[in-house]
Amino acid sequence: AVSQIGQELHSAVDLGDIELVKKLVAEGADLLEQDQDMGWTALHRAVNNIADEQRRVAMVGSLLAMGASVEVDDYYSMTPLHIAAEVRPCYTLKLIIFENV
Repeated sequence: AVSQIGQELHSAVDLGDIELVKKLVAEGADLLEQDQDMGWTALHRAVNNIADEQRRVAMVGSLLAMGASVEVDDYYSMTPLHIAAEVRPCYTLKLIIFENV
């Protein structure tokens, strides 16, 4: 089961609320915690769920800066990098790649 703070973190990511995400991480939210539905971490959710490119890129950059991993597989063996390559514009993909070189 996903912890309460994990649920709050995932909701904050979906809303694109970077300040709340930072607050929750400071309070102990785990960026690697996976949801029950897809096995998605906060970074998976940011890459896939935030429709506005500027907000998505800002959230992805913030999560990476806070230590989110691009290497966590979901239940279908998809990493945030895979999702970015499949469904999101190049800028998100470039950000993930170059932040992790």
